[in-house]
Amino acid sequence: MKEICRELRVKEATVAGVDRSISRLSGEELERFTLKLLVSLKVVSDYLFIGSGRVARRGLEEALGRVRGIENISSVDNALRVAGQAVTRVMPVKDFYRVFNPYSGRVQPAIPGSSLKGAVRARIELASRGKIVVAGFLYPGPDTGVLQQLPPIGVHGWRHARIWCESVAEIRRMEKLPSIADDLFGMAQYGHSLGSRVFFGTLYPVDSKLECQELLLDHNERVCAVPKGAIFRGEIVAVNVDVKELGLLFYGLGLDKLLCGKRPWILLGASKYRCRTVGSSRKTFGIVEVSVENIVPAPWSHMEWSKWATGKSVEEMVRGAVERALEAFPGLPKCFDEVERRLALEPCR
Repeated sequence: MKEICRELRVKEATVAGVDRSISRLSGEELERFTLKLLVSLKVVSDYLFIGSGRVARRGLEEALGRVRGIENISSVDNALRVAGQAVTRVMPVKDFYRVFNPYSGRVQPAIPGSSLKGAVRARIELASRGKIVVAGFLYPGPDTGVLQQLPPIGVHGWRHARIWCESVAEIRRMEKLPSIADDLFGMAQYGHSLGSRVFFGTLYPVDSKLECQELLLDHNERVCAVPKGAIFRGEIVAVNVDVKELGLLFYGLGLDKLLCGKRPWILLGASKYRCRTVGSSRKTFGIVEVSVENIVPAPWSHMEWSKWATGKSVEEMVRGAVERALEAFPGLPKCFDEVERRLALEPCR
């Protein structure tokens, strides 16, 4: 790790494109299939935090109750002063993403599909490297956003640069539009727009009683995070994909690590690159394991699907699709382990 990331070497790479974009209308591509993946996600770090953008005010009702209970307030100014003193004691807490869980019938912490999709695409984009890659960086131009040297320790982005050090210094030039990854996950850049063929649904908690825990972190930051061991379940729908594209999706989920006997852990959510102090302990955030529990082809895809999938278990299909992707896309390193690098870079124990 230290030898690899002692310095960066700026290199050039070509982003492989496709001859034509695949139809977004399910069933229109007869040699491809549409399918639904049932996936589960388990939190394996100490905590996971995915913010909703909302800031809850813990203790607000209690503070207002104290103001209402005050008698003989002589003036408006005095009332405002008392109210201000009460409200300043209220602690802002960054809330976890929450939605109504149709399985438990109540509002609970959940993982938005957009967060998982972002993590999947980022892993494909950042893990790939070499002369030919499947994805460009989502920057405004071909020569911008590329690091020239490693940021000093303590400077913003220093961990990110060291974890993904083989790719962050690549100048990636587009060969043709769309790229392989763009054609699968969609794009809106370089004056072009293309919809996605992969749709990530919300992942709901399996435990109907799961709630987030309020934590006071370093830098006086308060968040409501879900603890280690929490399990979420949801669906991913892929439209008009072939085996190697399905394997590319599985690669983004970290499932190539199964080929090397490793746990398929990926990084997701806030504080995934660094330790956070909770009380007197340093804790990990943002490490999850995704498993594919079932693969269900659409009825009109049975013929094409059966040619490849008949007699195979879900795990065999996952492994076979990943192997096909590794053969088709040589820029993808087999079993690249960004979580192992992250933990080696900054152990929290």
